[in-house]
Amino acid sequence: GEGWITQDLAKKGAIVSAFDISAEAVRQTQEVLASDGLADRCRIAQMGAERLDYPDESFDMVFGFAILHHLDLKPAIKELYRVLKPGGVAYFAEPLGGNPLINLYRRLTPQYRTADEEPINLQRLMTLLHQFREFKHTDYYVTALAAVALAYLPFGAWLYPSVNRQLMKFDDGLLRRFPALGRLAWYTILTMRK
Repeated sequence: GEGWITQDLAKKGAIVSAFDISAEAVRQTQEVLASDGLADRCRIAQMGAERLDYPDESFDMVFGFAILHHLDLKPAIKELYRVLKPGGVAYFAEPLGGNPLINLYRRLTPQYRTADEEPINLQRLMTLLHQFREFKHTDYYVTALAAVALAYLPFGAWLYPSVNRQLMKFDDGLLRRFPALGRLAWYTILTMRK
């Protein structure tokens, strides 16, 4: 992407290896890191996630934001498992495909997505994670989707922060009380431990 996760991790002291399939994204990330004096803490490469150019058991942690839903999951998950050290953990924030209103929005706005995007189906994903010792997910954005809709209104940017904060708190309570409503969530945080 644009390198903001790589930048944040490097600022916190991590030694980061980051990659993207896009040469432009790699260039942008390198520029962001250089402007912050963080280039020496990071190795940036252009590659696809289905065939990683890293040695086995290279990483303690793997992070990704809205990546998996663009990939051929079977080879990508195999590679993820291969490059994680024993006990290593992977975290991904990914869109889900169970909310009919979100799916309608996706059908009406194809210009906002690439052709390879397919929201995560948790049942299908779990069939690919049999090697991992632990898998869990935490769902977000059920009623808080209403705050996202504010972005389309002239005064929406002003209202968004407070409305989003309140609806996220409401969603936390709602999902704690009724976990099955997670199937209607827009996003989930996936945690996979090797």
